[in-house]
Amino acid sequence: KGTTNKTTTSALKRQEQMGTVLSSVQSIITQVKANDSSLTTINLPSQNLTDSDLIPLFQLLASNTHITTLHLPNNQLTNEGCKALASTLLDNSKISTIDISQNSNIGQGGIEELTYALPYNYTLKVLNMSDIGSNFGSGGASQLAL
Repeated sequence: KGTTNKTTTSALKRQEQMGTVLSSVQSIITQVKANDSSLTTINLPSQNLTDSDLIPLFQLLASNTHITTLHLPNNQLTNEGCKALASTLLDNSKISTIDISQNSNIGQGGIEELTYALPYNYTLKVLNMSDIGSNFGSGGASQLAL
């Protein structure tokens, strides 16, 4: 009985934390949508965020004029999320730093999408993609080398 209560309590805490994370993401999305000048950095590391959490944010960032740093390491970003982020980079002229390191579900296709957008973005100075997954492959490295 004691073990069941601990397990239930642990599960409830995880749900509560996830609810807090999602409300935090929603709050950030609201600020980005309003182009809130007090928000210049989005810092959401290790939040287990997926493409469905992040793509709406990326879409809004395309026209945002205040966010300069996007810190999203160790989440669940995939090639699809990278495609949306690449699209954002084509339009956004403020983001100078992006950290998508340790997103282990990003593969070569995601790297290619980002690589195609880079020549058209003149403000991005740092793109951290370390430890992004085993699917990177030599093709992804070749794309970045170009």
